[in-house]
Amino acid sequence: MSFRILSLHPHSVSTKIALYEDSDEIAREEIHHDPYELSQISDISVQRTYRLRALKEVAASWTKSGDRLADAVIGMAYMPVPTPVGVYLIDGEFLRRIWRIKSDRKQHNLGALLAASLTKPRESAAYALLTFSSDEFDGVARMSGIPSFHFGKMTHAIYIKGAARRASRDLGIPFGEVSLVVAHLGRGFSICAHSEGRIRDMTITFERGPFSQARSGGLPSAGIVRMAYSGMWSKNDLLERLHVCGGLMSYMETDDLSEVMSRMAEGDEYAAMIMRGMIYQTASEIAAMAVTLGGSVDAIVLEGSCTLDDAFVEMLKGRISWITDKILVYREDDELIVLARAALKALRGEDQVFRYTCAAVK
Repeated sequence: MSFRILSLHPHSVSTKIALYEDSDEIAREEIHHDPYELSQISDISVQRTYRLRALKEVAASWTKSGDRLADAVIGMAYMPVPTPVGVYLIDGEFLRRIWRIKSDRKQHNLGALLAASLTKPRESAAYALLTFSSDEFDGVARMSGIPSFHFGKMTHAIYIKGAARRASRDLGIPFGEVSLVVAHLGRGFSICAHSEGRIRDMTITFERGPFSQARSGGLPSAGIVRMAYSGMWSKNDLLERLHVCGGLMSYMETDDLSEVMSRMAEGDEYAAMIMRGMIYQTASEIAAMAVTLGGSVDAIVLEGSCTLDDAFVEMLKGRISWITDKILVYREDDELIVLARAALKALRGEDQVFRYTCAAVK
């Protein structure tokens, strides 16, 4: 029996959507929204309605009148507490938990909210893929320099774990024994040291590490304090500046890596400088994670949408090849196919479908 799966993933000024028959793609579209209109919508429920209209139009064009859209609709979700990675049924309890999350975190659940809104009762299952996981860090990796602050937040865990398992198979080394630096290079970057079957340390562009397509990465702390107390920024505006409008978006007014790389190739010296900066910071964090592993690195794994750009990959390899000559590049798995495969395993009963019943979310 085959299953039809609709995957969706919102970005800052677009929403990606694709329809699959099992894991075979039938249709795909990236809906581009008006940046100014979106910037005026701070309420997540209003933004959901804004994006939903366009999604429904696209989805309707892929089905005949009266036909069921899909067996499952799936989007990504986030919970600000340690939560097992996996597929969750979006039921009433799950939605209540989402709406109780602090307002500046609701944006990360827009995919799940849209998935629920596209699902007709008794026709399709609504799923959320939680890509964060419980803390696996070494004790010293949690230290920040101030006791009331600590590291330990993990993101893109579903991609990193998948890439680590794939590298284990490709290298012929058991998963519990392979020692890897894994760099997820997508819209946000997550760079980790992975050994003994766990993520021992990680830098993510929400709080430290290199800047990425839309995220600022680590910033001078005194500068952030001055920005926060300047009176020019609300809390949500400042968070958006760091997490949605930072990185390439801040420097180049676009988060399209291929556009910036093209401008560099055409002789744009400013674009070249910005790309060298991003590569420099990314390579520095990869090297730092090699230190976490004591220099014992079986391979460096690069994955995520940025690896689709060959020139970007070659620039980065030029900075990190001294660490190891084994640099594995896994470039085909974008967010939509990852979502579809997760939903397919859930529909087939191959993976557990979780129900969110943990303690109240703050």
